[in-house]
Amino acid sequence: MSESFDESKALHDAARACGFDGHTVELCYKKDAVTTADKIAVARRLPVVVKKSCLYLDRLDTTFSYDSRGFPTCAFAGILTKPSDDYDHMPHMVSRMSDMLDAMETARDHALMEIEAGEQA
Repeated sequence: MSESFDESKALHDAARACGFDGHTVELCYKKDAVTTADKIAVARRLPVVVKKSCLYLDRLDTTFSYDSRGFPTCAFAGILTKPSDDYDHMPHMVSRMSDMLDAMETARDHALMEIEAGEQA
């Protein structure tokens, strides 16, 4: 993917479409990474605009971003306890992550179409 797009706006729009708050943050330095999921995200790319989310209380920490090619990514770290009902919630958490990645792809494609339409005008 050669064209750039506003990753912060695309992440915001995707998050809102999935029922998350739309707050995003740019991580510019490794020291900006607070959670384990953040640390995974910054290991792949700096600076990076991210949408942080905790799925199912504090059991799954996720950091959504676009990679250097513009593809949606999700870094995640979690903890499960036995015995508990954590395992029962895993399919829902994975579904929420998948929904967000799909929404990020849609938001990116929409942003790229707007860029293309502006160039043709």
